[in-house]
Amino acid sequence: MKELEIKYEVLKSLLEELGEVVIAFSGGVDSSFLAKAAFDVLGEKAKAITIISPLISKEELAEAKFLAETIGIKHYTLDKGEESPSWFADNPSDRCYICKTETLDLIIDFCKDNNIQGQLIEGSNFDDLDDYRPGYKAVSEHSVKSPLMDAELTKQEIRELSKELDLPCWDKPSSPCLATRFFFGEEITQKKLLQVYQAEKYLRSLEIPIVRVRTHQGMARIETLKEYFDVVLEFSTEIESKFRELGYESITLDLRGYKQGSMNISQEE
Repeated sequence: MKELEIKYEVLKSLLEELGEVVIAFSGGVDSSFLAKAAFDVLGEKAKAITIISPLISKEELAEAKFLAETIGIKHYTLDKGEESPSWFADNPSDRCYICKTETLDLIIDFCKDNNIQGQLIEGSNFDDLDDYRPGYKAVSEHSVKSPLMDAELTKQEIRELSKELDLPCWDKPSSPCLATRFFFGEEITQKKLLQVYQAEKYLRSLEIPIVRVRTHQGMARIETLKEYFDVVLEFSTEIESKFRELGYESITLDLRGYKQGSMNISQEE
């Protein structure tokens, strides 16, 4: 048996041992694969919950609903409301921890109020151990399980297994919440979130699938893979016009290229 097959069997065994689970479900590659595996192993004893918040685009929410329906798993959506979280004003370096804590508290309370049974699980993978992930502290504090990490499944392995399982999101680019586009300490507002969302949506329409627009005091820093630099340069005039229309005062291209978690480098140092 291949190593990947062994890891997948380990994952299924871990899920079977849990008996009944509730998945914190974003609709990304990891949580979708986890939901599929859990549903295949546990059937109706596997449920998924998606949080609706200003940090998640309407497209991401729609895709999460579609994926849950495709998998067949019972899916709940829980609306945080339109009011900006208290941490938006200060945007501290531990924002992910604060946000994850609030999210998990909300899910746990929702499950209690609605008599939804099962161990709460989430989709962190083995690669996440090498990244700066303050939100994972909240996962540990809430006794939430991370079966993908426990099975030592990497992101690439999850994509391979997702493809074998015919999950339509197997090659979906990573898409962390929009708060990660802002430098720590800069106030986040609903207007700024919409600005970033529209800027990235426009760049993706130019066939730049992996892109981040990092924002700081009116500046937009485009971050993408170096192989797409020529596209950015080809459409530089159009991009500048669109970004200025959205309210950005200056637009730059990060010559280092796209790096997952690049905003966390200063924290690691």
